Amino acid sequence: MKTLTVRMSDEDYQAILKGAKKDRRTISNFMLAATLKGIEGSYYTSPAETEGIMNDRLLMEGIEKGHKDAKKKRGRYI
Repeated sequence: MKTLTVRMSDEDYQAILKGAKKDRRTISNFMLAATLKGIEGSYYTSPAETEGIMNDRLLMEGIEKGHKDAKKKRGRYI
């Protein structure tokens, strides 16, 4: 387990404290849960979204072509 020190304004601290109390969590647990939820929401797709992507033939062909090009180091990364 790691220990993390965080600097924040009094206003931010009070907002986090209020959320932690509302959820009946410790401040550290509340911050961890909120951070992980944010990561999950921004980096991963929902099952319905994944199904939509997998069922889109043209999109999948483009992804596969892009993957092959990247492996061969063709094109440019943006």
